[in-house]
Amino acid sequence: MQEFFMGHILPGTQDAYFDKTDIEMLRTEYAKLHFGRVVVENKFKILRMAVARAFKDTGLDGEQIMKEYVKLKYIAQDAT
Repeated sequence: MQEFFMGHILPGTQDAYFDKTDIEMLRTEYAKLHFGRVVVENKFKILRMAVARAFKDTGLDGEQIMKEYVKLKYIAQDAT
């Protein structure tokens, strides 16, 4: 009965739903996918460079300023 509802009543209809013979094409298409992490990391690198440039020759540490900003931002969010 289950085979009937899923369309598997004829011989050969229980085969997989994709072509297993073209695995390389599937690998190539999968490799093109972007899951977001690289994009976020690149934006963070750009932000770090901008902060370093903004505080250049001031004697202030841009990395430390960013850490303090994030800490303060999360404390403010937790307070609301």
